[in-house]
Amino acid sequence: MEMVFTFGIMVFLGSMAVFSLGFRKESIAGDSLGAAGFPLLIIGIGLVLCTMQLYREVKAGKAARKGPIDFTTSAGRVVVYSALALAGYIALFNFLGFILSTFVFSLVAAYLMGYRKKMMLVAFSVMTTTALFLLFGKAFFVPLPRGVGFLRDLSYFLY
Repeated sequence: MEMVFTFGIMVFLGSMAVFSLGFRKESIAGDSLGAAGFPLLIIGIGLVLCTMQLYREVKAGKAARKGPIDFTTSAGRVVVYSALALAGYIALFNFLGFILSTFVFSLVAAYLMGYRKKMMLVAFSVMTTTALFLLFGKAFFVPLPRGVGFLRDLSYFLY
């Protein structure tokens, strides 16, 4: 899996190298590399590092050819449940609105991670939802989803 990821990064860097070769040639005094010089330098360093990583991975042979997640353990199941919770959060985000969906998601996510004290879970969820609401909704002026029906009308009282 790591080899595939590293190879994917190399393909991306190669495509960026081809793209950067299309930069206009401008003559600026003191610039010996041109417009594509610095990007090509960074891409070259990245390709060298990726090649070294691939060499190490092939040399090691990956003796333990196990999948990235062992679903038979409780930690593996937590990963699956967390992914399902995130998918549910994304799916219900526009229907429930930002505040309610974020509150429920943070509550479920913290519970899945092992927190069991009910008052701490609720306090964590309220603080997380409030902090995210203030940061994105008020400080950065990001338009947050309001929900549908009654939840939409209720959201106008808050934002």
